[in-house]
Amino acid sequence: MIKSLYIKNLAIIDELEVHFEKGLNIITGETGSGKSILVNAIAYLLGGRFSKDHMRTDSQKTIIEGNFQTDNINCTIRRIISANGNSRIFVDDEPIKLNELPQITNKFIDMHGQHEHQQLLLPSHHLSYVDQFGNYDYILQDVSTQYSSLQTCKSELRALKKIQTSLDEKKELYAFQLEELDKYELEGDSDSKLSSEYETLTRASEIIQHLENIDYSLDKSESSIVSQVSELKASIGKISHVSEALESIESRLESAMLELSDLAQEVKSIQNNISVNPNRLIEVEEKLSHFEMLKRKFGGSILNVIDYRDKLVITLLEEQKSNKRIPELEQKCGKLLAQLNSTSRKLSNARQKTAINLSKIITEHVREMDMPSTQFNIKWWSSDKMSETGNDECEFFIQTNLGEESRPLAKIASGGEISRIMLAIKLALQKRDKVDTLIFDEIDSGISGATAQRVGEKINSLGDTHQIICISHLSQIAGKGNTHFKVEKNEGSGRTQTTIHKLNKTERVKEIASLISGHEITETSLQQAAYLLEGTHG
Repeated sequence: MIKSLYIKNLAIIDELEVHFEKGLNIITGETGSGKSILVNAIAYLLGGRFSKDHMRTDSQKTIIEGNFQTDNINCTIRRIISANGNSRIFVDDEPIKLNELPQITNKFIDMHGQHEHQQLLLPSHHLSYVDQFGNYDYILQDVSTQYSSLQTCKSELRALKKIQTSLDEKKELYAFQLEELDKYELEGDSDSKLSSEYETLTRASEIIQHLENIDYSLDKSESSIVSQVSELKASIGKISHVSEALESIESRLESAMLELSDLAQEVKSIQNNISVNPNRLIEVEEKLSHFEMLKRKFGGSILNVIDYRDKLVITLLEEQKSNKRIPELEQKCGKLLAQLNSTSRKLSNARQKTAINLSKIITEHVREMDMPSTQFNIKWWSSDKMSETGNDECEFFIQTNLGEESRPLAKIASGGEISRIMLAIKLALQKRDKVDTLIFDEIDSGISGATAQRVGEKINSLGDTHQIICISHLSQIAGKGNTHFKVEKNEGSGRTQTTIHKLNKTERVKEIASLISGHEITETSLQQAAYLLEGTHG
């Protein structure tokens, strides 16, 4: 429910605050006093589009603040509109976006005006009202769960088929690339090893010549380095016992001789393994050229080429797996669809039974409000498109006069009829309606006398389960209120401003009497007003 409403600088409202009560809150006042401004303020607080024309003259900003309370929620919503049209929204002092506001406020308030805020007239909302009245939440939950599972399955299947299509288109290319990459054993240093071998092969003659020179100098000539070092060692050996320094020199010469001998053997070994091989050179050149081509095509380095090859292997393996997985998913989706269709049919049957009952109740309420020939019904059809709420669609139809055909509720011309039909629907849904507060603006349009009396009784009974804020100009409805506010327009200090006042019992009698007889309150109208209040409140 809405506990309080604060308004500053809105139209002819300078500043006011009103505290609403449980049950039926009646708002009365002369035409032009500002009653509709209160409704507009609430609409703006719910996220409605603000008109600059509604900002009070010479004001820099308009402030609207409401305190809302339910069993589980207690929050304050504040909207500040600047003179330049910028709007800021705060929920418990935390800023939110304007388009986020209805998601919050729809839980609190349902507004019903003559031509605005009439969700009941929108066919897109009718199914939710039937579901709200029905007692099959478990079926709705099953449909929602099964639909979600089916969508997940379909999504997975679409993704897999997309992958498969892409693989099918490139399968031959991937297979060719893999064959191309598998011609040679690729390792991380494959190109560097080949490059080294290529360098050796291209300079084989030169290398052999140099190695022969080295081998000759080291070990083959009469005055080879190895023999000279050997002679030096022998010479120093004759005198090494004289001192430790000489022994050290002898030892080092021996080490040098051994190292030179090993070196000579290694040179011979390398020399033996090098040969001028034109065929091998051609082979290495071809491999290097191939490697360079692979690097240009697949990644700039042998490591990247290897990585690409590994990915090709994985991709082709996945293609094989997806070929097997697609039929499995298609079968799964088929089973889920069959299950969903079955549950949806069960839901549809429950809905149609509920709709018959709901139509009877709404018809009874409407007929009790002086529309004796009215027949309310709900027309059903199945949509080709399944959703989380099934594939049912419906629309409210109404026959207001005997012999006439039923017409869509949205096409009812009479404002008075619309008001009563909306009230009847709300009465039918009141025990399961999750919205705490209902606002009726001009609910009494086009009615009077006994009809107004019955409408007042209906609104009063709706106040047993909801907070009702009702703007009315009829005494029969005003007299049914639990709380009564009067809106007045006053002039002072060169400005016009609106005030709102909660009436006590005596004031209520006078106000209702004025609704009966106009500005000239008579003793008869006072008695009638007192009677109305006594009849309602004991």
